[in-house]
Amino acid sequence: MTNRTAYFYDPDVGNFHYGAGHPMKPHRLSLTHSLVLHYGLYKKMMSLCFPPSVSAVMLLGNATASAAV
Repeated sequence: MTNRTAYFYDPDVGNFHYGAGHPMKPHRLSLTHSLVLHYGLYKKMMSLCFPPSVSAVMLLGNATASAAV
């Protein structure tokens, strides 16, 4: 059995602010990405990049997640 690591990163994620008190800290994702690049970890991972989604698809995902709760 082989271990596989997939890495998902969007360079715009660090430019978003969720508001004071929100646990998501996009700047930390940017810092983590910098470490991944500088330590060469990206060479050992499968890197994936997806095109931006349309609003209808994102709303569908949120509706599905809400219904599951």
